[in-house]
Amino acid sequence: MLTVKLALGFFAGCAFLLLSGQLKASGYAEVDKPAPLSPGSDHRQVEVVFWYGCRYCFSIEDDIRQMQSDLDGQADVSHLPAPLNKTWANHARLYYMIESYGLPWSVHEKAYRKVIESDGKDLATKGQIVDFLIESGISRQSASELYRSDEIIDSVRNAYLKLKAYGVSVTPTIVIDGRWLVDGYTASGVKNILPITEEILDRK
Repeated sequence: MLTVKLALGFFAGCAFLLLSGQLKASGYAEVDKPAPLSPGSDHRQVEVVFWYGCRYCFSIEDDIRQMQSDLDGQADVSHLPAPLNKTWANHARLYYMIESYGLPWSVHEKAYRKVIESDGKDLATKGQIVDFLIESGISRQSASELYRSDEIIDSVRNAYLKLKAYGVSVTPTIVIDGRWLVDGYTASGVKNILPITEEILDRK
């Protein structure tokens, strides 16, 4: 994994740090011990590390969805919430709950807006999360039970372990095939993250 050079901090609603390690001039870093691809998958894998309170993450979501469409099934694109502290872990719970219910992407967009507009404070407790899901037609009992279910707890734990294995502590970050990392630091700006990701997919 990459070596942490600077402690975790916060800027404009996003986590940031500097990473040392195999940083490439072309705008990406390599994971020292690449993670194996998902069993049974013959596609490239793209994981989008994000936090609902990260304005930069939200700003590239439309482009990520366009990239996914352009890839036309050649790569599996998925989101990986970053449970880097207690509040972020609850936001990660919400992400997996929305996914478990099969709710549309517009619900994720609504969560982004609520958390960003509250400077990361909203949707940070069980009560806020349950009330939020009730607005999307989920019953209070169902949301309360899913919140504390092993399914959701295990998903958040696994997300944390993945980030630790990758050496990622910054949002947004794109992880390609469990091997290459692209973030605002390696890419010299958030606007360059997706172009570099696409270049890696084309060349690697």
